Amino acid sequence: MDEIPASARDAVLARTARLDAGARTVLDAAALIGTRLEYSLLESVTDCPPSAVDELLAAGLLTGDGTGLKFRHEIARLAVQDAVPAHRRGLIHARILDALRASGGDDDARMAFHADGAGDGPAVLRYAPGAAQRAAELGAHREAAAQYERALRFSGETGAAEAARLYDAFGYEASLLDRMQDAVGARERALTLWRQVGDQRREGDTLRWLACALNAASRGSEGRAAAEAAIALLEPLGPGPELASAYSSLASLRMVNYQHAEAIELAHRAVAIAGPLGGTDIVSDSLNTEACSLQGIGRDWAPTMSRALDAALSGGHEAQVGRAYVNTYAMYVEEKAFASGEAYYADGVAYCDERDLTSYSIFLRSQRTNMLEKTGRWDEAVAIAGDLLIRGGPSPGIRLCPLNRLGTIRARRGEPGVWECLDEAVGYADGAGEAQNIVPVRLERAEARWLEGDQAAALREVELAHDSGAGADHWGRGALAVWLVRTGSSRELPRGLAEPYQRQIDGDWAGAARFWLDLGCPYEAVMALLDSPEEDDLREALQILTGLRATAVIRVARKKMRDLGIRSIPAGPRSATREHPLGLTRREHEVLDLLVDGRTNAEIAGQLFHLGQDRRSSRLGRAGQAGRAGPHRGRVRGGPAGAGPCGQLAPDVDAERPDRHDDPGHPRLVVLPQVRAVLGAHLAGEHVIVIRGDLRVATQLQVAVRVGQVQDEEADGRVGPQVPGLLPRCVQRDGHRVALGQEPHLGELRPPVGPDGAQRADLRGQQVAMGIRNSTHHGVLIVVVGGRAARSAGVGNRQVR
Repeated sequence: MDEIPASARDAVLARTARLDAGARTVLDAAALIGTRLEYSLLESVTDCPPSAVDELLAAGLLTGDGTGLKFRHEIARLAVQDAVPAHRRGLIHARILDALRASGGDDDARMAFHADGAGDGPAVLRYAPGAAQRAAELGAHREAAAQYERALRFSGETGAAEAARLYDAFGYEASLLDRMQDAVGARERALTLWRQVGDQRREGDTLRWLACALNAASRGSEGRAAAEAAIALLEPLGPGPELASAYSSLASLRMVNYQHAEAIELAHRAVAIAGPLGGTDIVSDSLNTEACSLQGIGRDWAPTMSRALDAALSGGHEAQVGRAYVNTYAMYVEEKAFASGEAYYADGVAYCDERDLTSYSIFLRSQRTNMLEKTGRWDEAVAIAGDLLIRGGPSPGIRLCPLNRLGTIRARRGEPGVWECLDEAVGYADGAGEAQNIVPVRLERAEARWLEGDQAAALREVELAHDSGAGADHWGRGALAVWLVRTGSSRELPRGLAEPYQRQIDGDWAGAARFWLDLGCPYEAVMALLDSPEEDDLREALQILTGLRATAVIRVARKKMRDLGIRSIPAGPRSATREHPLGLTRREHEVLDLLVDGRTNAEIAGQLFHLGQDRRSSRLGRAGQAGRAGPHRGRVRGGPAGAGPCGQLAPDVDAERPDRHDDPGHPRLVVLPQVRAVLGAHLAGEHVIVIRGDLRVATQLQVAVRVGQVQDEEADGRVGPQVPGLLPRCVQRDGHRVALGQEPHLGELRPPVGPDGAQRADLRGQQVAMGIRNSTHHGVLIVVVGGRAARSAGVGNRQVR
């Protein structure tokens, strides 16, 4: 009743109170039958006199739909259903079940529902498992779990073997839904029953499933013991799918602990047994684990992972498909091959969401936060991580990655809540005992301590990471090495580091930073530059950090500069300026508004009477203006204002200094170098141009922003990862379109399509595309807004994006 608004419930029940006894009996049965009301079924259950149906129709409670009856509103049905007394409800359900049986009903879910309502245990055990299997086949795993739970409520009325099968089946569905504690409980109960039955093969199989659930619940030592016990129990029984699965499960546990040689050997054993038996699910899992270990030892892993995904897809093995998508994307992110992983992320999320694979769907999104953090898109990472922690499941494996991201970014920005995240995360990592989680969590904690100035605590965390990191890949070894050096550890450095880390160790900090920027990792570039004693490197680091709003790291950088005796250290923007998308102060934004409105120096001075001439000069300099007599204008090919959207730059206009052309009759172009001051480090110093044109035309074009790396040099308009704080806005006005792709960090510029279906030339679109084409691979930012229309465009006021 809590789900129904009280006012709606009272209104429905007031109407039912006026019914006679016969009509109320029919109405109660109709409510318990459900949303489908076959007249023949209703008649079998209640005799259903026509007068009763007429009364219900007249009262507006039921309505005819051409083939039968239905409630006018679902809320009305629920209100009536909840009002049926409990002692009558069971009897009505029993009558409905009998009537369905008599009519040859074959809907197991419907039959199980009424059997449950009637308290008919044998009927529930007959229909609910079939309903669960059907739901699982359709990818409705929540429904499948609910049906198994329904059956398990009556498990005491069946034999031990059947009850054990039900617990095993529910445990599987619960694991897919990130209900790991429920999965552990179900597997433990099934294990007890199989031992009671004396079926060693099933006992061994349940043991290996229990191992997986325990590991996911951050009970790693228990999980590894269960996996080893499963193999010890199954090996004497000879080859079979159960033994192959046990080998595959233990291989996965070895892999996450960097024991790659043993993991690969176990995976090969599993494939050798499962392959001839047609166990494509086991083959897929084993190949998946092998691919992960190949990546860990620096070998080509992609073909093996591709075979794992293909085997899972062709066999219809949903869990294996989900795992393959997760690990493929995770490894591309680990190798900083972000573009290569995009398709796997998009396809994986679509596949898992459609099939109720909650655990894998969350794992994919967790890895997404990892990518966003590495590429400097911290606001997006924080938003997704926070959402996962609120809406995701309670399992430690699910929470660990979002906790890491939140704690790490909060530490870098000097925000509260760092340790509540990182303490919870390290508890999960240590509990699971998986080196692949312990190493990054400990390094993130070391960074947080280092940013706090607690060098001793940072050193302890780094050395704890080093204790578990002997088998890490070359990226993990590189991270360990630089942090061992940074915290002054006396331990021997790992060998075989990824190139940018090796450059840092070798003292080529600027080269390392360039390498990181080429990979799209601005913060790692910052950390390389901060290791440098060179003033230029440290100033560049400050520039990048300003765009990331990494307040705590900025403090570290400034302290180092002061310690080195560097003078004129930038104080950095105020908080309000840092929050502005273009890094403008309040006064600068006011002046920019007036410039966009076409005001002269005298007019601006008259409105901002406290503004001194020197400040005016500063603003003009930032806006790319050369003089003070009036705002300079540039010409845009494409006709006068009102003829259409802005097009290509005219040959006589310098794109970097459009103020050299003065033609008040045409749209004005203004270069804003202060955008480069905020974002230049992300764009590796490339030109950042803001084009302001008079767009007071019929198209009412708003604003188009594109930031990122060019992915197609042939200028199809697609761009790569954005700089944090600036997001493209989809624009479509009168056929002129700037549309986003599926992912918010990808954009595509498309010309409009005419009534004849042919694409028409869109000069504004060509201009944006040309701006991207003519830039280097580091990218370019172009904003298209309009003169006085800038206010409605969201750039001439304080709602700038």
